[in-house]
Amino acid sequence: MSEAQRKEVVRIAMEWERTPYVHQGRIKGKCADCTFFAKVFEEAGLIKPVDIPPYGPQAHLNRQAAAYLPLVLQHAAREIDVAEALPGDVVMYLLGRTWSHGAVIIEPGWPSIIHADIGARYVIRARGDAGPFSAAPRRFFSFW
Repeated sequence: MSEAQRKEVVRIAMEWERTPYVHQGRIKGKCADCTFFAKVFEEAGLIKPVDIPPYGPQAHLNRQAAAYLPLVLQHAAREIDVAEALPGDVVMYLLGRTWSHGAVIIEPGWPSIIHADIGARYVIRARGDAGPFSAAPRRFFSFW
């Protein structure tokens, strides 16, 4: 069952590709920031709707604003090692002072991801170990 669920998560995540980047956006095709993956898991029927409290565009610079990772931990089944990461799993990045950027792994053998890229101004496919992520610490999470 998890293989079908993983494929569904990736399929839904890919539907978000080219959605314009908008801070706190979570409407497929209209607006998204990196919290869009909560909607992906919700649409896949794996989690209930997640209430993501408002946060500033520079919340990652403030340790006290570390609300994103606790939400992932609350809804993800477990933290995993990079060697265990599979399509449909989530990677979180430490950007600034908090674990503040999330992406969905879309292909076997990490690092292929889909994420809301503020620089590209869209949800895009990318390498999760390149560009601003090349030196960023990362943690991996799985619903399964």
